[in-house]
Amino acid sequence: MELSGKTLSLISRLPDFYRSDTAGSLLTELMMVWGQAIEHSEIDLFRVMRSHHVITATNEGSQGFNTNQQGDLDRLFALYLEVLGGTSLLTQVDPEFRPGSFKDFSGLVQKLQDGSDRLSRYIHQGLSSGHRALLIDQKTLIQGLNRCLGDRHFYARNRGAFAVETLSVVTRRLIQQAPQSGRDLACLNRALLEAAYPNEIETSDAPYRDRLLALIRVLRRGAATKQGICDIVAANLGIFVDDLVAQVAKKQIQVEDAKEQIQRVEEAKEQIQRVEEAKEQIQRVEEAKKQIQVEEYLPELISHTYLIHPFSPEADPPHNIPLGHPQTFTITNPNVLPTAPGYKLQVRDARQRPDQGFLPPLLPLINPCFVNLDKPEQVFKLEVVLKINDVLRIQPDGTLLLNGVEQPVKAPPPPLPLDTSNWCIKALVGEPAGRFDQTLFDLSRYDQALAAPLPLNRQQAVNYEIDLTIELTKITPGAFRVRIPWDIPGFTDRFSERQDHPRTQIAAIIDKVKAAGVKVEIVYEHSWTEIHTLDDSLQSLEQRTSP
Repeated sequence: MELSGKTLSLISRLPDFYRSDTAGSLLTELMMVWGQAIEHSEIDLFRVMRSHHVITATNEGSQGFNTNQQGDLDRLFALYLEVLGGTSLLTQVDPEFRPGSFKDFSGLVQKLQDGSDRLSRYIHQGLSSGHRALLIDQKTLIQGLNRCLGDRHFYARNRGAFAVETLSVVTRRLIQQAPQSGRDLACLNRALLEAAYPNEIETSDAPYRDRLLALIRVLRRGAATKQGICDIVAANLGIFVDDLVAQVAKKQIQVEDAKEQIQRVEEAKEQIQRVEEAKEQIQRVEEAKKQIQVEEYLPELISHTYLIHPFSPEADPPHNIPLGHPQTFTITNPNVLPTAPGYKLQVRDARQRPDQGFLPPLLPLINPCFVNLDKPEQVFKLEVVLKINDVLRIQPDGTLLLNGVEQPVKAPPPPLPLDTSNWCIKALVGEPAGRFDQTLFDLSRYDQALAAPLPLNRQQAVNYEIDLTIELTKITPGAFRVRIPWDIPGFTDRFSERQDHPRTQIAAIIDKVKAAGVKVEIVYEHSWTEIHTLDDSLQSLEQRTSP
């Protein structure tokens, strides 16, 4: 038996006359026992050191974060749970292979195709002939490796390919238990594949570790802000930039300056390529994070619809002549602050047309204005001309659209006061003075108007109806809404669609980082696309007329 390094180190400390380097001697065997014990202790110490760092720790043996059997990554993250109130955020690792399960996909393909070792030949032979022909295809290789996870003879038939001393304690325990099916068998075979191809296959806990690092970074910066909520949701879904990638991107200027000093051109090109790849990854992450939106105060659009006549002074007391519809309308502002509304007006002809006879067209309404009856000094005047069936839209920011065409406006509409307020609409009627490129050509006189526009009287007001819609954004203080796409390609598809998918843990995360007493709504959005093909054709038949 070949003597190990620790055994030789112990023997070298003995006097030469013992001739203790002779293989097979009793003293040598005793030194081998002690040497192996020291080596195992050193390996265990090395594993303990690695288990104290998120980057090097594993999560072997974990049955889930919220179970009694946890892995090293679970225990590390428990140190940060006081910030989140002790909620169980992350769950067990998935042993199945996915597109992000490879460090060097082409290198693994090359080894399997070459068959330079027994294990590679075994895996290659286990694939169907069609899969062997398409081995370069990542999807096909993933399917084949996932079938290896369920092979109960995988270790027994490839025992010589693994050095048991280098395997983890959990893996050695599973080898002794010899599971025949289920999750334990899949975890065992995945660990063996990772040990056999450490430079080609990523560890199954890599997505867990990446999410853990990203969540810790967000927690250290503070997550109880609008940007913090977006960052922690993105980190939980695996949307983040690796530290190494970020460092490479930050050193782009240094790389550009160092190109002249690099003698090997290929090395310079390789560094530049890494910078470009880092920039692309950062761009993908930023675009994915933009899809996660936080809406403060739970904005809700509410509308009020009224059918009114323009204001008529003659209808006021003491005359008190009813016009069929109320001339005033009441608006209720449910917010705690004055809020700017949006308006939609459409002018209609309210006259009862008889079956016979002809009614002349109504003159347009000129310069309508909104008047707050509770505060008469609060007037919102519009310098527009409204014909019958015209549609006028007024946005809260002051944008004015007449039949879809933007019009100039001097000021935005005044904010609605708190609680309820009473309003009316006043307008002039008549022929507006002609102004080039401003007034309507068919309703204006450019030489001399017949009469200046006048206020509406009672009889005129009866002829006009205004279909009025008032839109108001209702906000809820102490509340916010998080909108999250159900699928974010390249990120959420790294995890299996099971009950422990990261999206199911977002509610618990936000509930712990938000302020006490704040209401939160989480909305997942998903769109389905359907393709319909309609074929239609037109055929013409030639008609011939016999002579």
